[in-house]
Amino acid sequence: MKDEVIPDPQNRRRWQRRRTRLRPAKLLNIQLVFLEDAMCVDISDGGMRIARPSERQLPKSLVVFDVSDLTLRAGAVCWTAGKQIGLRFTSRAVKANPAQLKALGMRDVSSSVYIRK
Repeated sequence: MKDEVIPDPQNRRRWQRRRTRLRPAKLLNIQLVFLEDAMCVDISDGGMRIARPSERQLPKSLVVFDVSDLTLRAGAVCWTAGKQIGLRFTSRAVKANPAQLKALGMRDVSSSVYIRK
């Protein structure tokens, strides 16, 4: 018989979070228009904690562009605390296409050719 794991009532998280060592991100509205740069502080399967440079008002629904993975993921803001927000994911991560990368000021490295001397 397995022991039942009783969750800590102080911790309402459904997923285990992982620290990301300040992973760069860009916050976009649902039309994929850039709002501001940010840093992902920690991430889980269900969401992420994001550090922002300002306390400017954001829409309730956002898209996060993960600069490290070159992926887009939709989410809903579930809490704010000063310059940090909690984002609950509402979609799976999708690789950004070359047009989206260009619009975000990123370079599509998948089509780059490297010559080794």
